[in-house]
Amino acid sequence: MEKSQLSPTKDASTKQKNVDDWLPITSSRNAKWWYSAFHNVTAMVGAGVLSLPYAMSNLGWGPGVTIMIMSWLITFYTIWQMVQMHEMVPGKRFDRYHELGQHAFGEKLGLWIVVPQQLIVEVGVDIVYMVTGGKSLKKIHDLLCTDCKNIRTSYWIMIFASIHFVLAHLPNFNSMSIVSLAAAVMSLSYSTIAWATSVKKGVHPNVDYSSRASTTSGNVFNFLNALGDVAFAYAGHNVVLEIQATIPSTPEKPSKIAMWKGVVVAYIVVAICYFPVAFVCYYIFGNSVDDNILMTLEKPIWLIAIANAFVVVHVIGSYQIYAMPVFDMLETFLVKKMMFAPSFKLRFITRTLYVAFTMFVAICIPFFGGLLGFFGGFAFAPTTYYRKSESEFERAMATDEEIKNEFKRSGFTLVEEDDILKRCVTLCINYSLNPSDLVSSWELYHLNRQLLDQTVKKDEMDGFVLHLQNEQKESIMRAEEAGLHLYSNRDVDMLLDGVQEDTEEIVTTPTNKSQRLHPDPFDSISRSRDYGYSTGKSVGHVTPFGQRIEKFVVKFNVGNEVAHAENGNNNDIENSEDDIIKRVQTSQRCSLKVNGSGPEPGCRFMYDRTEDRFNALENRIVRHADAYAASGLYEEQVDPAVASQRSIFAVGMICCDGEGHLNDKSILLQSSAERTSGQRVPLDLNRLDQFSIFPGQIVGIEGQNPSGHYLTASKLLDSVPLTHAVDVDLPPAKRQNLDQEVLVPTEESCERSEVSFIIASGPFTTSDNLLFEPLNELLAYAKRKPPQLLVLLGPFVDSEHPEIKKGAVDATFSEIFQVEVLRKLRDYVEFMGSEVRVVLVPSIRDANHDFIFPQPPFDIHIPDLEHQMTSLSNPGTFEANQVKVGCCTVDVLKQLSGEEMSKNPSGVPTDRMSRLASHLLRQRSFYPLYPPPESLPYDSSLAPKALQISSIPDILLLPSDMRYFVKILSLGEEENAAKCVCVNPGRLAKGEGAGTFVELTYKGGPESMHASIISI
Repeated sequence: MEKSQLSPTKDASTKQKNVDDWLPITSSRNAKWWYSAFHNVTAMVGAGVLSLPYAMSNLGWGPGVTIMIMSWLITFYTIWQMVQMHEMVPGKRFDRYHELGQHAFGEKLGLWIVVPQQLIVEVGVDIVYMVTGGKSLKKIHDLLCTDCKNIRTSYWIMIFASIHFVLAHLPNFNSMSIVSLAAAVMSLSYSTIAWATSVKKGVHPNVDYSSRASTTSGNVFNFLNALGDVAFAYAGHNVVLEIQATIPSTPEKPSKIAMWKGVVVAYIVVAICYFPVAFVCYYIFGNSVDDNILMTLEKPIWLIAIANAFVVVHVIGSYQIYAMPVFDMLETFLVKKMMFAPSFKLRFITRTLYVAFTMFVAICIPFFGGLLGFFGGFAFAPTTYYRKSESEFERAMATDEEIKNEFKRSGFTLVEEDDILKRCVTLCINYSLNPSDLVSSWELYHLNRQLLDQTVKKDEMDGFVLHLQNEQKESIMRAEEAGLHLYSNRDVDMLLDGVQEDTEEIVTTPTNKSQRLHPDPFDSISRSRDYGYSTGKSVGHVTPFGQRIEKFVVKFNVGNEVAHAENGNNNDIENSEDDIIKRVQTSQRCSLKVNGSGPEPGCRFMYDRTEDRFNALENRIVRHADAYAASGLYEEQVDPAVASQRSIFAVGMICCDGEGHLNDKSILLQSSAERTSGQRVPLDLNRLDQFSIFPGQIVGIEGQNPSGHYLTASKLLDSVPLTHAVDVDLPPAKRQNLDQEVLVPTEESCERSEVSFIIASGPFTTSDNLLFEPLNELLAYAKRKPPQLLVLLGPFVDSEHPEIKKGAVDATFSEIFQVEVLRKLRDYVEFMGSEVRVVLVPSIRDANHDFIFPQPPFDIHIPDLEHQMTSLSNPGTFEANQVKVGCCTVDVLKQLSGEEMSKNPSGVPTDRMSRLASHLLRQRSFYPLYPPPESLPYDSSLAPKALQISSIPDILLLPSDMRYFVKILSLGEEENAAKCVCVNPGRLAKGEGAGTFVELTYKGGPESMHASIISI
């Protein structure tokens, strides 16, 4: 019986979409660019244009012309900013003014900064337009019916409002496009009538251009009032984001292209309307002009009446343009906060009350000029001139010098410095980054691209922008899923307790006609595509992964021999007979020994205390101090916090004096509490030409501390002697002093011979489904080119997978692991025969396993296959034909890259990825970083020796989100250097697409090793 379930997350998402489809701003996104043109003309060229001659009379020719032109240029620039910022964060549209404010200033502060001013602007405009519409109707009446009884302005305002009681119920911007178009045409018409009629009248006799007021205070007041009038006239920016929200947007044709085309047309119309009215009418009438130019123009009566009629039509459209964002705010509040159901009744009541409110206020204060000055000076000037740019400047606080210093602190040199710094400041603005975050992102990009030199070049900036866009998209996805509960297998078990009987019934149902007496443990769990747990895709659906064209493409080769991957599109793919022949061919089975020092399955964890963590750090410092002392190469260690005039040698741990990243002012050295005082002393590394440090690193320091307050280093040692797995043969006594383990061969008869690996790291399924297609392809490749050892590194059931995070699957995580991973591996092993071995290493991202580090191995019990399928702890080590392999699935490389502080000689290229990987060997630890990030569940009391690297492995597996690589690490002097092959296979699945894995053959040493990085 099939189950159909709608997860709470999907239900909430559907409800949110329904609300967005109902709200006026987001309900319709099919506008054309010309919609933008006449919406902006309607919003911009309003009643304010009629007051511009009056504003000129208060400003005078010089200031007036300057302010008018500068206002046009400034607002044109700021509206360009708004259009660009609408989609400046990839994958997100700022459809409302306050959303942009929240992005710039924070969720709460952004609302308090933007919403009050936006409401004052939009409600104020509607009140002014109520007054303007009423007065214009009264003017028409008085001009055409001079003998009629005088009707008070209040009644005309009520008549004008009656129109809006009807039009206010248009659902969105696009539904009122005809009204807006008519209003835009009317604005151009009455503006033309105003200045053309003035020209027809001719210059007023005794025209006077002097100041209106006779006192200084009066002139100042009039000047400020005039600024308010001009600001009011340019108030159309306050709805530009909402207008742009109605335009469709795709990556190929973003909304800003169509919007900007409409804005340019609108601003040409604005110039045609504003400048002739302001300059011509002031030239004709001087300071005798009224606050509404149509009131000054008394003849011809019929033309003035028509002009006022045009004003009425225009302010009808303008009122609706400014009211729509207010309607959206009110309806959003009522539906999302007050939990009212979206309905016509709710919309009817809300909008009717709003129109009634603006009508009532307009009746109470029916004076046009005073309203313009008040609203313009109080709220329009901030929102018109600088509020648009404030969100930009808030992010532009990062100066060129700060960015330059951050790059320098991280060891990077800027080529074409001025151009790069300008670009970086823009990136800080667009992506809401401070200089430290920007440089950290550059370091990650630098590592992923495997750039050798420590320089920042202009031609790399385009690629860096794409990197930032991908980071922004990931952060948006994480933010959208932040409120979801991540269920563990324990939660699912509790949820299933109530239906245990039904579960047992399903489990014991025979899978074929004959009842099995001893059911296979795998068959008690159904396959996803056959038995019904959700995978996010239907069975017949062709996934993006399945649509890829190139398969098994060699990305990178290391070594003299070149491995040739088989392309899945070739016509000469081996057939089933070839597979059978390959299986019966004899191959050398490799020996395998697990060097176990990690926790055991079922262990108890999260019992560590502060004392345990202190002891773990103390033991690390003491072990390194003993190793330095046993080498006999250094002086006797002393307390670095004690004042001394002579050069001293001290061993301690690098710490950071604060919460942020290490810098030259925050480096501390913490010595051993057992051997010395255990105090922290500031460390000065300015005299060193080269170093690489991070919090938690144990170092030896030669230097001076004459005052007892600051240790100035003259030499820094970040590595202690390590034995190589086979080649270095130290006496037992010295090995004990260096805290090394004596390695025992797996079998006396086993010789060190060639070992072939296929190494892959999870996720093993793409983000759009749980079909595990990449794992299927990997196993198919391993069948055609069988390795001796298949090493699979977690996560297997990834807790970061969207379907897992949403809780949208109908099976437990353990069931998914059993069916989609173990069952397929069992089929692979049975198909290939007894010569193949499989090694599995868990990850802290495995939803079906213990969330702890160090991590116990999977508890795998597969009858008859236990000798072929092995699980390691995380981290863990094993030997295959005496080739020692160490592995850790925590992304320690990425975490080290974010915490490391380094200095290198200028002009000397460095391989930072090799340096990061070498830190693990130099520090004798799979995870030398301390303190660990909050996302790492580190337990210091669990298997204390699990993190120790007792001797240099031949191969070190460090899967990471950073770019794949195979590198040979070298430690020590060249003639006696110990070498190790370090491998980051990349991720087998990346988003909805294919990732990479590594095919490696080790022939007795790193020099004869060859490896290929293959895209699946």
